[in-house]
Amino acid sequence: MSLVGELEHCLEQVRPRLDAVFVRWPRLEPTLEKFASADELIAYCRTQDRALYAEKNEALAALCRLATTAAYPADSDAEAGVLLVYLFSGAFRNIAKEIGPCLLNLDELDAEMLCGFWEAAARVRTNSRAASTRLYHGARIRAWKAVAQARQQAASTADVDCAAIPSSAPSPNPPAILSQALKEGVIDQIQCELIAATQIDKEPTAPLARSLGLTRAAATMQRTRAMRRLAAWLTVTS
Repeated sequence: MSLVGELEHCLEQVRPRLDAVFVRWPRLEPTLEKFASADELIAYCRTQDRALYAEKNEALAALCRLATTAAYPADSDAEAGVLLVYLFSGAFRNIAKEIGPCLLNLDELDAEMLCGFWEAAARVRTNSRAASTRLYHGARIRAWKAVAQARQQAASTADVDCAAIPSSAPSPNPPAILSQALKEGVIDQIQCELIAATQIDKEPTAPLARSLGLTRAAATMQRTRAMRRLAAWLTVTS
């Protein structure tokens, strides 16, 4: 389950407490007085009615304040934060689809989106104008920036000589070294195949990456990480 998926699941776990907590929120945020229940607030925040845009943003800003202001009770903060993520979980998935295959795994991408989201939420709490758009773009911009940084890092290491297995290796037989590293969990099967094919058999990276369902950049990143782990492991075992 992805990080965002786990947070969605958290809402189901806290659901029995949500209405009890919600009763206290209007005392802290008068904007929420119009809502009789948490379900009503959720439905309102998900409305596509443009006529309610400003009011919806005020409600979202109130949740941001509840979720990011330490002066409010801690038990309110937790539920408000989980509810905010729940309301934008679909947006997070849309951003991930927009980005498509990249060098970040799903948890890394989710973590970047959530960081950008909370950074925006901290700013939204003082200004409700266009809150929903600002929260969405906070997550989106942070995610794209992280993807670009990962791509840049991959490009900068693409020419690293990954064939340089330390001479102090416990065996002069590179396939035997890879087999033992795989057995001990130092590298995984895909990383083992990448190193064996490109560094021992001298096969080109691009077609191998396609056969493994990876981009060339992703395959290069995987291979570089694996070689670093392998070098560290060989240093310890030598």
